[in-house]
Amino acid sequence: MELEIESLPKSRVKIKIKIKGEEFLNYKEKALEEFRNHIEINGFRKGKAPLDLIRKRIEPNQLDSKALEIAINDSLFLAIREKNLIPLENPKIKILKFSPSAPKEDFALEYEAEFDVLPEIKLGNWKQLKIERPQAEVSPKEIEEVLSQIQKKKAIFVPVDREAKKGDRVEIDVEVLTKQFSPELISKLETKNQPLVIGEGFFFLDFENKLIGMKPNEEKEIDFVFPLSLKDKELAGKEVKFKVKLKKLEEIKLPQLTDQFAKELGYENLEKLKEKIKETLLKEKQKENEIKYETELLKKIADQADFEIPETLINQELDQLISDYRAQIEKAGFDFEKWLKNSATDLTKLKESFRSTAIDRVKIALICGKITSEEGIKIDEKELEKEYEEIKNEREISKEQFRNYLLGKKTIEFIRKTIEKNSAN
Repeated sequence: MELEIESLPKSRVKIKIKIKGEEFLNYKEKALEEFRNHIEINGFRKGKAPLDLIRKRIEPNQLDSKALEIAINDSLFLAIREKNLIPLENPKIKILKFSPSAPKEDFALEYEAEFDVLPEIKLGNWKQLKIERPQAEVSPKEIEEVLSQIQKKKAIFVPVDREAKKGDRVEIDVEVLTKQFSPELISKLETKNQPLVIGEGFFFLDFENKLIGMKPNEEKEIDFVFPLSLKDKELAGKEVKFKVKLKKLEEIKLPQLTDQFAKELGYENLEKLKEKIKETLLKEKQKENEIKYETELLKKIADQADFEIPETLINQELDQLISDYRAQIEKAGFDFEKWLKNSATDLTKLKESFRSTAIDRVKIALICGKITSEEGIKIDEKELEKEYEEIKNEREISKEQFRNYLLGKKTIEFIRKTIEKNSAN
């Protein structure tokens, strides 16, 4: 067997293999053995008939085709092993020459195999990186905003008989008078007993502002133009005439922020409530900062690394991102295909919008894998078994997937400790 290998862009290789007639005869014998294991001949147990009899029972082209299949599989396996390659996809095979009856000294088979391989990764001197860890802080304004949200949740609604104003809670019926729209679109826009707070933008502020001045049980026709920037392209820029009936008008009464208010929530006084809010916000910010810190660590290591990303891995990650996105859309109660149409996009455009994210994810995964290998990071099997038993009934994940998750977590922790140690010096 003669072997040539050509490196192509994006971690792709092309292998050219030549097999002489003498070697191809061996593959023909292997092919005969395979046929013998499947052909039944009277007087012989399956797999025990003489090869001469088997040869007579099959067409020459059948034997040549089977020998060709075996020759490609065996020779390509040997070539991949010899060159220490890790294929990421099934090779694309191109037969350049096939002469099954070629003389022993001539080439009976010449072919090319092209495929993506795991890239050779050069990490750079990542252990010398210095990255400052962000500190979490909570401002008084943020505490007041949370208190305001709690107030709104504890608000009471008092029916009033007056004109509606900004900040009032109303319930409305909405009917579409613009009949040139499709029945499906009209059904989507019309609603009964819809609650909203005027000025909060649950619908659109321009629409809500036109409710100001209405009284309970009053009906009103409202002309409205949907914003051009609306993602739903079926509605973007469209003029619509609505008939609105104000079914209910209520004034929102917020509780006063006092010690009694805090006690009703289970706290000693208002100051203790504020302390708890600050503590909760601080934990949330610290968690966010940890994620940002890890992301920055891996990004800086990635910026130093030198390797090409195979298109196969990018496409696999894109498929996963699209699958996750589809699940989110459908979980929200939308049909994914209709959502694409209404958003004036398609799978091709959606994939293109996710491409940079996919590249970043693949790059980080490859870098973590390289560090795991170089540093000999391993998972304790007993620890794996124990943790997997605890979560296997709660999460749809195989043991191997969970192993990879733990290994990635352990690798990132190693990266953090290594860089933090260096940053402290």
